[in-house]
Amino acid sequence: MAIPALLAQDDQQAPVPLKLSANQPKAHDAMKDKVASILSYALKLRDGPSRSQWRILWEECAQYFHPNRLGFTSTHVPGDDRHLNVTGSIAELARRSLSTAMSTMLRPAGKQWFKCRTRNETLMGDESVRAWCDIATRLTYSALYDPRAGFEKQCSECDADIVTFGTGVLQIGWEKSKRHLKFKTHSLANVVLALNDLGVYDQAFVFWKLTLRQIVAMFGEENLPAHLKDELTNGDPQLDKEHEVLHACLPNGDFKAFGLGAQRLPYASFWVDVTSKEMLNASGYYEFPYVCSPWDTTTGEIYGRSPAMTALRDARLASTVTRTLVDAAEKALNPPLVGYADAIRGNLELFAGGMTMIDTTGLPQGANDPIKPIQLGAQPNQMLDFLKMIEDRIGAAFFRDILELPSPKADSITATEINARQDQYLRQAAPIFSRLEANYNAGIMNRVFAILLREGVFPDPPKALYGQDITFEYDSPIKTARDQSEAMKIVQGIQTIAGFAQMNPAVLDNIDFDVTARYVGQRADLPQLIFTPLDQMMQAREAKAKEAQQAKMAQLAQTAGPGVAALMGGMAKAKQAGMLDQRNPAVPSPADPGQADPSQQTGLPPVAPGTMQELSTMFGA
Repeated sequence: MAIPALLAQDDQQAPVPLKLSANQPKAHDAMKDKVASILSYALKLRDGPSRSQWRILWEECAQYFHPNRLGFTSTHVPGDDRHLNVTGSIAELARRSLSTAMSTMLRPAGKQWFKCRTRNETLMGDESVRAWCDIATRLTYSALYDPRAGFEKQCSECDADIVTFGTGVLQIGWEKSKRHLKFKTHSLANVVLALNDLGVYDQAFVFWKLTLRQIVAMFGEENLPAHLKDELTNGDPQLDKEHEVLHACLPNGDFKAFGLGAQRLPYASFWVDVTSKEMLNASGYYEFPYVCSPWDTTTGEIYGRSPAMTALRDARLASTVTRTLVDAAEKALNPPLVGYADAIRGNLELFAGGMTMIDTTGLPQGANDPIKPIQLGAQPNQMLDFLKMIEDRIGAAFFRDILELPSPKADSITATEINARQDQYLRQAAPIFSRLEANYNAGIMNRVFAILLREGVFPDPPKALYGQDITFEYDSPIKTARDQSEAMKIVQGIQTIAGFAQMNPAVLDNIDFDVTARYVGQRADLPQLIFTPLDQMMQAREAKAKEAQQAKMAQLAQTAGPGVAALMGGMAKAKQAGMLDQRNPAVPSPADPGQADPSQQTGLPPVAPGTMQELSTMFGA
């Protein structure tokens, strides 16, 4: 998304006038008919045959894996026990394990798991751009984890829906009065979705169960239909009574099919009271407000498939086997009894301390026990092994064997073995969450960032960012493990090259140690603050090199100064004696070589032309 296009805009346009004057009954009736057509269309999609098989499948998945979500084909009340038809909790625990792992992998708790950056990588070298992206990252993290937003709770519910039903629906909005984000997860029982030509969710009909008190808070008393106003103004208002409200969110072009004009925002939003078929609110959105992430998709299907659907047959079998084992254990511990009718005097008291009176005269000859248990066979231990196998299959359907890194058999293992185990884990675990990271996390962050930018939460961006797209880089445990594994491989490679350098030190010239140090630090997830900025590091190195050169010059001046002075004095005497060429004092005169006085020779080696001037300047001669 480009930054300039999002500045100074609201998340939701102002509601259009909903009330018509009394002298416009025809217009009012026409608008009501159009709203009724939208409601009728949504109800037909929700309750029609196109979703009937999905509702049956979702209900059974909820029964075994997520009983709190029952209600696709059955009716439940809050607080009832929804585990009565299932024996055992193997399936539910497996689902919970994967949904928890999914939350940990995608959004690690207590860690800033995303980073704001621009798609134009060359701009990340600009300090002002990096500083703004860092501030935007921190402000976005603070807004997400504001307790009023309910981000963690609602995402946890959405994670469970994705794992159980294959599709989760998370709504993201902005509370204008209190200025904070708000999240809400919707059950698929109340949501109808549609895909566009690119296979992207862009249409949603969501049926809300709202109390009268909530409806008044959301839409205002003045926008209530007549029957809700009557309930509110009577002597005993039932504020906790629930009413069904439809939220229709579609691209503006789709509303033309219902005879409604397009709003000014890309997505139009209509709230309709289902009972009266009257509109409560009309507005719009810049982005599709529902993040709908499928676990796995099948060509031609709107909704996703889930791991729970893969494990559904084993979940049925596990429940049946568990029930059989319970019955067998109960019969083994409390077996049915057989006795002689004419030998028992009174009732059977089969409890601790109970006494049953018998008449021995009624016993047949040779009989010792008037009451005997009926032996139906010992508890079938083989069924326990069979149940364990079913449990392993259910765990495999929820990737338990992949997400749990196998523990080493030995007390200590080598670094090579650790790398091999991490590579195996990454190859198996990364594909599971890569699609969710691209669809689920990216959908959340793009919507959240756009809202915060429009609401002025971020400081003004630098001019270099205008016209540039902003994206997010996600820092999951899998990415961290992959980066750390890569950093460890680099360190091991350098250690191998260092072994070659013992034979030939020139081998180290192949490695840029500055680049290597920063790259390894980045892959090892070291904080950027501990690294010296490149320009500051280069300036420090230049200063150190200059100091070293000056120290070298000072040492050279101290050691070579007396010799240079003697050389200068000898050359002056040679010049006076005519032994040096006047045009080039540093070269012996070739005119009269025999006239040179041996007593005047200095015994110093010849000096190259121009050297005397440099030495004189250096040593002040």
